[in-house]
Amino acid sequence: MNRSKKRAFLGIACSATLFMGAVPALAAWSGIVTVAIPPWGQTIDVMGIGVVKTTSTSSFSVYGVRETNTLDPHAMLINSEHQSRSSWCPVRQNEYTSAYSSAMVNYYSYSRAGSNALEPNRTNIQYQFNLY
Repeated sequence: MNRSKKRAFLGIACSATLFMGAVPALAAWSGIVTVAIPPWGQTIDVMGIGVVKTTSTSSFSVYGVRETNTLDPHAMLINSEHQSRSSWCPVRQNEYTSAYSSAMVNYYSYSRAGSNALEPNRTNIQYQFNLY
């Protein structure tokens, strides 16, 4: 292989590697979900903000935008029939957390938010979620 072909091949290989590493970053995050969760471990389904799953991986992430209580609230994925599609994932302010997901490719997923079973107060939280 001559020198110019080697450079072209190396350039293509490097570009492909960089693109493949960026694919998870291209996955869509939901808009900011703002919800007031009832106390004592109760839950609320948030159907107004959804994300279409575009990959075949089995995880999802939550980013806590605002969470004011010390007892971590949590979120999970649900489908349009209100059936759970993931395990619970803690919502912690300014942190990313992740959990297992069984959401289906090319379908919308929504979220369910829940308070900690020991939380005596209504919990106001904001978060975003991502399926990748």
